[in-house]
Amino acid sequence: MAKKYLDDNGLLYLWGKIKAAFLSAVSYDTTNKKLTVTKNGSATDLVTAAKIVEDGGAVTDISGKADKLPMSGQGAATENNFMAIDSSGNIKDSGHKHSDYLTSHQDISGKADKDGDAVQGNIAVFDASGNPVDSGSAPADFIPASEKGSASGVATLDASGRVPSEQLPSYVDDVVELIGFSGTAPATCAKGDQYYNTTSKKIFTATATDTWGSTGEDPEAGKIYVLLVDSGSYSANDQFRWGGSEMVKMADGGVTAITNAEIDAICV
Repeated sequence: MAKKYLDDNGLLYLWGKIKAAFLSAVSYDTTNKKLTVTKNGSATDLVTAAKIVEDGGAVTDISGKADKLPMSGQGAATENNFMAIDSSGNIKDSGHKHSDYLTSHQDISGKADKDGDAVQGNIAVFDASGNPVDSGSAPADFIPASEKGSASGVATLDASGRVPSEQLPSYVDDVVELIGFSGTAPATCAKGDQYYNTTSKKIFTATATDTWGSTGEDPEAGKIYVLLVDSGSYSANDQFRWGGSEMVKMADGGVTAITNAEIDAICV
């Protein structure tokens, strides 16, 4: 009997059969991102492509397992450093190791400790060595800045060490000095100067050097207004009282200064 053999065409034909039966049976599903194998017309899912890695030539499922560094964009890990998790859930190097943290058995000499003589509720301050100590004062010993010059608060002092007139009761400052008594504001003035405008019938106050406030205030009936300089038809030392609708000039000599001799006579 004659022996049969496969020629080149036969080999190619046999290879096509083997390829169709085995190699072409494995395919990749681009929609569901899975590998499938078809056998006897039935398709079976393999592990997803994202879970397949090559491990020593075999295929291993590592889904849910952390990978090691370095990973893309994370840099290399330093041996013995603590591991951390980034915002994507991947591991990364924390940049710290065990020796970076204080433990209960470590020496902490030279580090700030508590003040054994401190009074509870007092304010703590640092001494020259950077250690906390009791200041000897409690919050109640201080006046809040919000109370300075405010209602039910405390009065402040000006540059001369005096309480500003606006923080005093009206009867304390019964005499008001004016540098002008006319329908136009004086050309020069210092901050705090006042003048009476005969047109608007208001008392205006200088807010800065040679600068008058834009709005005036009504004169008060309980005050005496003394003109310091000649102004209009009035002379220095003329005195006025508010009559309700007009300034009324008082008789000369209505207010006079008390001399030192008179003070001495009173105190004898």
